[in-house]
Amino acid sequence: MPMFAPIPAEQLEALRREDCTAIYNVMKLQGLADSAAYSGPELRCLFPDLPLPIVGYAMTSEWTAGETGAVNADYLDWMEHMEAAPGPKISVMSDIGAQPGRGGIVGDGMIAEYTAFGCVGTVVGGSVMDIRPMSALGAPVWATGIVPAYDQLRMTAFGRSVAIGPLTIENGDILMADEGGVIRIARAAVPVILRGMAAFRELERSVAAVSRRPATGIRGRRTRARGGRTRHAPVTPPRNPSPSSSRGFVMRSRAKSAWIPARAPSTPRMHRTTACCPPWSSPRDPWRISSRSWGSAGRRASRSRCAVPARASRETRSGRASSWTRHATSTRSSTWTPSRARPRCRRASSSTS
Repeated sequence: MPMFAPIPAEQLEALRREDCTAIYNVMKLQGLADSAAYSGPELRCLFPDLPLPIVGYAMTSEWTAGETGAVNADYLDWMEHMEAAPGPKISVMSDIGAQPGRGGIVGDGMIAEYTAFGCVGTVVGGSVMDIRPMSALGAPVWATGIVPAYDQLRMTAFGRSVAIGPLTIENGDILMADEGGVIRIARAAVPVILRGMAAFRELERSVAAVSRRPATGIRGRRTRARGGRTRHAPVTPPRNPSPSSSRGFVMRSRAKSAWIPARAPSTPRMHRTTACCPPWSSPRDPWRISSRSWGSAGRRASRSRCAVPARASRETRSGRASSWTRHATSTRSSTWTPSRARPRCRRASSSTS
């Protein structure tokens, strides 16, 4: 079986300092992505607490469990091939039987053998067994299932292409695995990926800085994407404006445009029975309050915001003024003056007769 050519150990160590998602993102940016180059959700990391990620060359093999008439290849030949291959290595096992995953195809004893021959981890497209003693070995394992036993375990071939879900692996491919799964990296793409990692990390930092800014919305992000230029959306007045919003102006800024309705003059809050003149029409039309209408309704209105002052009520009831007039000097202030004064009657003194 032909042996593959290794890449410099410095490049493998540089890949190990990254994570699988970042490496694959750089592959996409460089046009090197492949949908068959990363694992699916069925492949899980069994021991995520171990130091990860791992990077190594794939040592592929095919297995069956419970197949009575399956081919049984020489297991020691595969061990010899694994020993001669350059490291670091990752053993890859695929269950190709009629019922994949029904029986275990690897246990703690086999994982210990692979570790002794230079494997830094194992990827299993099937079920594993002896999970408790396996966890004590300190070797990372990825598998699609866990079962308590196996039946008629046989290795049918090794050194061929295998498929674990959507992930296809050739013997000698560079694999990288962490808590999220396994990816395959083309040997010729490693220098290109390492050169693009610095730019990708800078892109991640810039995106994180934008996300941490306060009050960052979609409009602000679009503005920054256009280089700081703001494109205002067309602003139109309301379709059926109310009297308070029929007049207004458009306020524009760098981040927003809005229809600002003009402020309408405030209408006095008077009780209906106290009004004896036409409704309010402009800030300069007075309200005339008749002395005939002052009663309990007038006293209630006097406690409101725009009611006749208490002095007007007292003087009207005492006869000093027949009525009081509210003169609006602005939309927010007004003064009250007696509209017609009634002459005070003097009593005839007893001395004049």
